Amino acid sequence: MTTIPSAASRTVVSFTNYPASNSVVVLTRVTKLAELLQQGSLTSDGFSEIVDGAQARLVNLGIPLNHSFALQKVLYQDANFIVEVLPTSFLNLDGTLNLALNFEGKKLTHFESSLSGTINFRLNAHAGAQGALDRNGETALIQPVKKTYGTLIGYVPVWVDVIFELNAGYTAHLEGSADYTNGVQAVKDFQFGRRWNVINGWSEISQNSPLGFTVLGPQWQVQGSGNLRVYLQPKVTLLVYSAAGVWGDLQPYAELEAQYQANPFALDLGLYAGLDSTLGLDLRVWDDSWGDLPDKKFTLIPRQSLWQTNIVAAQTNQPVATPPQITSQPQPQSVSVGGAASFTVQVSGTGPFTYRWQKNGLYLSDDNRITGTRSSTLNIGNCVANDAGNYRVFVSNAGGSA
Repeated sequence: MTTIPSAASRTVVSFTNYPASNSVVVLTRVTKLAELLQQGSLTSDGFSEIVDGAQARLVNLGIPLNHSFALQKVLYQDANFIVEVLPTSFLNLDGTLNLALNFEGKKLTHFESSLSGTINFRLNAHAGAQGALDRNGETALIQPVKKTYGTLIGYVPVWVDVIFELNAGYTAHLEGSADYTNGVQAVKDFQFGRRWNVINGWSEISQNSPLGFTVLGPQWQVQGSGNLRVYLQPKVTLLVYSAAGVWGDLQPYAELEAQYQANPFALDLGLYAGLDSTLGLDLRVWDDSWGDLPDKKFTLIPRQSLWQTNIVAAQTNQPVATPPQITSQPQPQSVSVGGAASFTVQVSGTGPFTYRWQKNGLYLSDDNRITGTRSSTLNIGNCVANDAGNYRVFVSNAGGSA
């Protein structure tokens, strides 16, 4: 049997002769990079982007991932269940995909891949359900963005496809009826990856700085128990020869958990959030000694409690509070600089009520100009240009929030 590696076609062609029949069987397969190279290096800072078959620009610091999206999508809807990402949600990703490999003696001797950069996101989600359900799903928010990069190792041309995807998904387990609006916002620097060499084996690349979330909401009404998680999933995949490679994702999520009972009345409601990431490796195209490798999950921000309320009736026969209903919405106002503005909300339901006012999704506090941030009327005196914005109020009692 004679084996001929072809750099141009990147296939190995095997000719096998059978003397009894004088027949020839031709087998083809993708050539491993290690078979084409006695020694050499492949790094992401040596790639040039390929546009319409031409090398367009040199990538000096790895393969860039710069994406910004405003997000709005109904992830699932039927007669009994809806889950959606609201228009105020967004994702900004400024990152770099780094890759490095060394070959020697037709074998990989060093491998390294990592994702690093900054993610800035706001995830605001709404879900409503009638009756018990247990569901999960995922939906693409954008059309995949694909770019092709090329380089040479010696005289061997190597190209990679880089594919960026952005999905949103959910898991829901609910009993009874429920309606949630909840969300989080954060900015996070990240770095995670894996490296390997023939001497030390595998090690992890991880940089995790502390972070606090901003809470958006929640708004809720519930007559049952369950939990709901909604997440974003920006994902980048690198395929060598369009065959195999590495992929990494980031998964910021918001999760609302509720435990409710009517008699005796008790309610435990909490909002949680976190940021997970996963790195997947498939290096078979680089070296026959590499097969399928297990995905590695990184917890960049551990699941943390952002908001919680716990209400227990003093007496077992205490009636369940009627959730608040907005009967008169705050009205838009236009004022001159130095003037005053006032917003008022009217509600029905079982008192007492609590009020929390927000501006542009952030909670307000009383100061020398702004008063009533925890009452039914918000007053802003001596208005300045920065006071312009979107205001809203959450009204809550023992039975729910609006």
